[in-house]
Amino acid sequence: PPYFGQSDFFGTQPMMTHVMVLAALMCQGAFAGTPHFLTILADDLGYWDTTVHNPLSPTPTITSLMAEGIVLDRHYVFRYCSPTRRAFLSGRFPNHITGTQAPTCSNYLPIEFTILSEKLKMAQYSSHFIGKGHLGYQTTDHLPINRGFDSHVGYLGGAEGYSYGNGKADPTEGSHDMWHDHGPGIDIVPEIYYSANFYTERAVAVTRNHTDPSAPLWIHLTYQNVHAPYVSPPDWECHAFPEMWDETFANMVAVLDDGIGNVTAAWKASGLWENTLMLFTADNGGIGPANNHPLRGHKHDAWEGGTRAAAFISGGLVPSGLRGSINNVSIISIVDWYATLSVLAGVDPQNDVVFNNLRRPIDGVDVWPMLSGANATQPRPYTPTSDYGLVWGKWKVVTLGGQSNYYTINATHINPPDTMLPCLTHTQPYKGGTDSPVSGCPVCNDSQPCLFDLSTDPTETTNVATQNPQIAIALTAMLASFQPYGNLSSLNDSMLAQYTKVPNPKSTWQGYAGPCYVRGTVPPVPPPSPPPPPSPPPPVTPCTDCTFEQDVHYPGGTDIGKSTAANATQCCASCGSQTACVKFAFCTATGECVLKSTVGKAQSASGFISGECNKSHTIERNGLHEMASQGCTADEQCFNRTDGSFRCLKAKAGDPNALACTLDYGYNTTGMCTCQPETCSPLAPPPISAGASQVMIIGDSVSNGYTPSATKALEPQYQVVHAPGNNGNTNWGDHCVAGWLGPSPTRWDIVTVNFGLHDLAFPDNEHVDIGTYGTLLKDIFTKLDGAIAKTARVIWVTTTPVPTKPNASCVLIPGRIEPDVLRYNAAASNLVDEWNSRGGRKIEVCDLHAVINAYCGANYTSCGITQCAGPHFSSAGFTMLGDAYAKCVETSQR
Repeated sequence: PPYFGQSDFFGTQPMMTHVMVLAALMCQGAFAGTPHFLTILADDLGYWDTTVHNPLSPTPTITSLMAEGIVLDRHYVFRYCSPTRRAFLSGRFPNHITGTQAPTCSNYLPIEFTILSEKLKMAQYSSHFIGKGHLGYQTTDHLPINRGFDSHVGYLGGAEGYSYGNGKADPTEGSHDMWHDHGPGIDIVPEIYYSANFYTERAVAVTRNHTDPSAPLWIHLTYQNVHAPYVSPPDWECHAFPEMWDETFANMVAVLDDGIGNVTAAWKASGLWENTLMLFTADNGGIGPANNHPLRGHKHDAWEGGTRAAAFISGGLVPSGLRGSINNVSIISIVDWYATLSVLAGVDPQNDVVFNNLRRPIDGVDVWPMLSGANATQPRPYTPTSDYGLVWGKWKVVTLGGQSNYYTINATHINPPDTMLPCLTHTQPYKGGTDSPVSGCPVCNDSQPCLFDLSTDPTETTNVATQNPQIAIALTAMLASFQPYGNLSSLNDSMLAQYTKVPNPKSTWQGYAGPCYVRGTVPPVPPPSPPPPPSPPPPVTPCTDCTFEQDVHYPGGTDIGKSTAANATQCCASCGSQTACVKFAFCTATGECVLKSTVGKAQSASGFISGECNKSHTIERNGLHEMASQGCTADEQCFNRTDGSFRCLKAKAGDPNALACTLDYGYNTTGMCTCQPETCSPLAPPPISAGASQVMIIGDSVSNGYTPSATKALEPQYQVVHAPGNNGNTNWGDHCVAGWLGPSPTRWDIVTVNFGLHDLAFPDNEHVDIGTYGTLLKDIFTKLDGAIAKTARVIWVTTTPVPTKPNASCVLIPGRIEPDVLRYNAAASNLVDEWNSRGGRKIEVCDLHAVINAYCGANYTSCGITQCAGPHFSSAGFTMLGDAYAKCVETSQR
């Protein structure tokens, strides 16, 4: 379609489509001996994020590997993470083994299965698991080290920060999620300054230690990049990528590419590459700042944008005549690599297991003959792409989906008029799985499925179910036939009887996530480690004595040197700061010593920086590291906070309360220090309307705007109450949520929560950085979970869009732009995923952001948002939001 800006679907890069009759003549890549395998999974990577499809992406390694391989353009994965990973290792569709995001203590990769590593062990492979798991580890026998892998490092859950296993650098302090072979990764946590680098180093070390090229090797490398949180890699790895739409995200992609380059270089240097098959794939479509152009949808959706992965194969096993080509014909599922790699290794891929008295074979098929050109036969006629999608040749059916969105090449979310599908009057409850596939208004369900001809409409713009009713009905029935084997969440009682239950996994595993059952006796909880002795103060050396590496580029500024680790503390000491507070120090071209904050990348002077007002701190202004007196500029005042940090604010002239302002819970809507008292307005709840379900709305001014129309739509079956006032940011919400629930929190049947608009980088100093935002939001959910009735429902409501620049006279306000909204919504979405993976009360999602994207058009002006870079809607816009909100509430009750 013309709005995608391409002459055809693949018009952005050279392409050689497979013509299988000719390809059979090109198979010079036959291999001798048992091949090596390198499988790489990227997390939440979008279809357009790398040079697999976007030639301007900063991924030169991927470009060169594609030149040695084949792009797999119809490579399907599940619509989100854990099911894809379990499908790869088991050879079974998530439809059969459930679409649940596997909690740590679960059997969702059933111990009854022989997984791929165990198959390859039969062929004497040395197998190594490095990176993210998210598989389910109910017992210690579920750990990779006990399922055919010879070594394992990585985290067990679905998401975490990029440093130190989601905890502190001290591996014995606080909580972590990092495992090393048979136990918690206490020995490796201090090495994980940035996870992509750590996993790369591990993979390179395993490769170099594999000294016999004739012995088969498999490394399963599952990078964390580019999953949320969306934070920059270390400063010395960051560069400017003006062709990309988001600098932070671009650097996350670039570091992923660098890591792959280092690993494949090690394979080539070790003499392994010419007998290797490498697979690269995303685990699902992108979300947040990722870009799935030109496809419809994103992670969680059954659309192509959620399930059609950026993928390719490379290595010496690829027939030379096919290298540099794109296969846009062969339909491949993530489940197929189980059978394919088993056959290439010389192992029978069959693994029949009995569940509920029925024999359950694998679903995967050997696709190597089709990919290598040996034959043109599609070995499986029907391929479920998710629990709500199935492809059959050129046809695809979707049985539950929302309007969702498309993307421009710069990641702007769009819904061109000729792609808008009619919204259905009645919604279909989402059954099974964890993450709903409905983003925006529902447009497909099992009684009104959507059907697409992907040969002419690969981007799913036109539903042709009405013109082809028999095909739509038949494919819907075929998809429904792929039913779960049964309840796989836990081993049965007789199998669990072989294990000892761990009474408190966190204590047993020394603060680390870990299995809930062990064979034999539970290991004793070790005593706490004694604190390390204090370090002697380093000698003070003039800053000009610092040696430093040249040509380190800092975006927006001049090249300045980075001091060596040996001299960093000396340089730090010479500037009068605490030597323990920094990891690196910098010398400018003029010899001035500049420090880097311990809490990550230095922030602007109007943001939070760790420390007290009477000490010097590093700030970053205009892209350059600078020192500021007391961390604040001359026209700002430094205000201590009760948590030990400080904040720089311009004091309002003559404000008698300026110096007393801590802003721990206060608002500031003028950019000056005018604090609101640190007390919340508790709810004075109205009398309960007899027979009405009780709904509490906690949210910002936008939720205030749609509350009247939501109330009108829901009455009289529901009684709707909004928490007092504008509920502001997560800092204020964490402080006030208990009071907002009123004296009887168990009265509420549904509580909806919306924070984000006030957490963005506003000029009004309510900004909460994205990491703190996630922490506070989790705390709010925890408080709700402990206060309301066990049967009550909690719904997270996404932050609605703000236009980047609704008219020419508007001045762009940093933070009040749509990319930041996407980042904060993605952080909240990942928190909800993590929360729901743990069991207990589920948090549902009401995606009002997608509703606005679907209905409001370019710059959202058709919804009446006219305030420059503002969030507010016209009366009609608020009515539409209220109606959409009401549907979320009604769907939840059903």
